[in-house]
Amino acid sequence: MGILTVLSLVLAYGSTAEGSTILVTPIAFAANQQVQCVVTNFDTKPAVITAQMFSQVPALLTPYFDSCDGVPIPSGASCSINVYPVEVYALCRVVSSSSKVKAALEVIDIDTGKLTIMFPAAKP
Repeated sequence: MGILTVLSLVLAYGSTAEGSTILVTPIAFAANQQVQCVVTNFDTKPAVITAQMFSQVPALLTPYFDSCDGVPIPSGASCSINVYPVEVYALCRVVSSSSKVKAALEVIDIDTGKLTIMFPAAKP
């Protein structure tokens, strides 16, 4: 299955309420690494954010930590969803009540704890 097919399936996955903003990161190679999706609210009011991470299959990945679980995130604050370890590839899909949120997928080396790559999310 091609990467474009995977991305199309992820974008089609689930429904969103009218007025919601969807952001998707590129697919990152993250074999046996920790992956997190970080979402920051740049709006002047709280934003309700839901983040999900998918593998290349596409399969929904189960996070071990999720502070974006549909709760209001205050202005200027961030939330994250973390998955470890990822088999091969991962991407992040964010749904927000505000268009003024930014998100990024971060791959972290499990041996050093250092950020190895970061992909910003964009509107599909």
